[in-house]
Amino acid sequence: TAAVLDRLAGMAQREGQGVFWKSGVATFVGSEGQTGSIETTALAALALLRAESHPDIANAALIYLVQQKDSYGTWHSTQATVLTLKALLESVRSGEQTNANVIISLNGGQAKTFQITPENFDVVQMVVFDDINIGRENILTISAVGKGSLMYQAAGSYFLPWDKLAQYPQIVPPEEQVKIDVRYDRTELAVNDTVTESVSVSLTQPGAKAEQAMIDLGIPPGFSVQSEDLDALVDRFRDTPPDYAFPQIERYELTGRQILLYITNLNAEKPLEFTFRLKARFPLNVQSPASSAYDYYNPGVSGEIVPQRIVVRP
Repeated sequence: TAAVLDRLAGMAQREGQGVFWKSGVATFVGSEGQTGSIETTALAALALLRAESHPDIANAALIYLVQQKDSYGTWHSTQATVLTLKALLESVRSGEQTNANVIISLNGGQAKTFQITPENFDVVQMVVFDDINIGRENILTISAVGKGSLMYQAAGSYFLPWDKLAQYPQIVPPEEQVKIDVRYDRTELAVNDTVTESVSVSLTQPGAKAEQAMIDLGIPPGFSVQSEDLDALVDRFRDTPPDYAFPQIERYELTGRQILLYITNLNAEKPLEFTFRLKARFPLNVQSPASSAYDYYNPGVSGEIVPQRIVVRP
């Protein structure tokens, strides 16, 4: 066992103060690239922590994992998040000794204070500041009084008009890896009329495949989804043969603002195409939320389409 752990530690790659293990192949859930490396690093860190071996490498791996957290407080995919949290929880078993007051302030303004105790040390505490200096430097000050080792993340969010996105290629790459097209058969209608929405989704790289994918369709305000159409879509794919290699809809979920569709076998050779109906309930001049599609375990493989305007007359 010691020899295996030594070999595992020797395979770690240094990145700043952290280390990681690069995944050269897809993980068992299909993750590749960044999310694949996060999963692999979390598993390696978990092994070293449980064996109490190479603590310096294990701690550096935790630093890498913390640095990979996205702005939503997760690690880009469900599996990467679960494995990372397992590694972090394994490392904080000593957190029962944590007892500290944390003080956070922005630009020297009013301080926000909370206490970390043995009872809540493993609970995420969130502090939000909305009085930032737009276009100028902002200084976030974090201090702690007491005992224990604490980790933190600072993240910001902002909004850009859709017509300005082309000016920021670092936010939206010039060529997305998922192509999604959403069209309405009409954009002007009356209350109680229905509109048919046509959707087409495919990967853009030849030979690419996503075993599990998500389609997130925005529902225009004031419209209701004709769910029987979605039920029929799911039923259509229920009797496909086991070797069916084309995209299919496994199930869907409805929220107040979106339709979430769970897709298998999304690829570049054959787009997934389907339609369903929406019913106008109120007279409105509205803009639909944006729609997107992405590889469930590799969220960086994604595509998005801009919102569209719909007018509903009385």
